[in-house]
Amino acid sequence: MKPVPDNYGIVKTAVGETRLQPIPTPQLRDDYILVKTIAAAISPTDWQTVDEQSSPTTKGPTLLGCDFVGIVVEIGKDVKKECKKGDRIEGMIHGGNDIELEDGTFAKYILVKGNVAFHILENFSFEEAQSFGVKITTIVLGFYKYLSLPLLTFPLPMPSSERKLPILIYGGSPATGTLAVQFAKL
Repeated sequence: MKPVPDNYGIVKTAVGETRLQPIPTPQLRDDYILVKTIAAAISPTDWQTVDEQSSPTTKGPTLLGCDFVGIVVEIGKDVKKECKKGDRIEGMIHGGNDIELEDGTFAKYILVKGNVAFHILENFSFEEAQSFGVKITTIVLGFYKYLSLPLLTFPLPMPSSERKLPILIYGGSPATGTLAVQFAKL
């Protein structure tokens, strides 16, 4: 990979303090994708991370941001997901990570775990797609990990009264709740 000298990002420098500053372009890891960020959403976790005490072992500023959309620049050799340079992808990253300081989305170039990024539908703009990462991750964890609902299989079967499970989505009008209602219908 050719070095990209003009990377910059929003980093947490201390509790309650952030700064936009030049940062190194992340080194591609084997199971990651290097992405040029086009847009990033601000989620509650982002400002909460800024106000939290960092781990005492943290070795420097941590890159912030969780949601992203962008364009694939380079693909690690162990990435199993089908993608190529130039693809439009979206997803979520653990921004503000005290262990992997370069993990985050508030930068021009970011690293994305290969198996958690997904392609943006052709009829979606970057701006329309940029906030799905945290929402979908929240719903998937809630439904399939914590509630142990059956995983979806594709193609989806036709609706049937036999498949109906009762579910309460408390707060179905905010963005995550609205998307959760749609997932529940599946």
